[in-house]
Amino acid sequence: MSPERSAFMSLHSLYSRMQGFVEKAKIEPPLSRMERQEIGIFEHPQPLHFIARQVAALRSSGTAIAASLEEKGLAGRRRASRDGEVWLLGLTDAGHNTHEHLIERFSKLFRQEVRLTRAEIVSLASMLSRLDTSAREIALPRIDLKGEAQHGTG
Repeated sequence: MSPERSAFMSLHSLYSRMQGFVEKAKIEPPLSRMERQEIGIFEHPQPLHFIARQVAALRSSGTAIAASLEEKGLAGRRRASRDGEVWLLGLTDAGHNTHEHLIERFSKLFRQEVRLTRAEIVSLASMLSRLDTSAREIALPRIDLKGEAQHGTG
């Protein structure tokens, strides 16, 4: 098997197993798969259109995720200070608690699943971060702060 195919198969298998762990984690209130993904990667207030981009979904899906998280008391919207046209979504205290619970659970399961040393996990994270950045640059259009697609490479 080629190194590329081996890497692809391993990444796919690991992603599938970890996605299953995240979906099975007991969380109150119950969250959809997209809500779990978003709240798991959420770190600070961000424009609503970035939410959809982070989970590789349509912009309308990002808005729906935001509305659902707000209804559940896990997030809230506010206007961006530098541009009043842009809405930012931030986690509430309950949202931060849910985020920490998911990250703690996911981290524990990840360490158990991959059985790598701390140094190997740091190295893997660095490599995967580069891959993720490249993949997002290729797959998703650049979006300015107002959420409009940028065409071209400049």
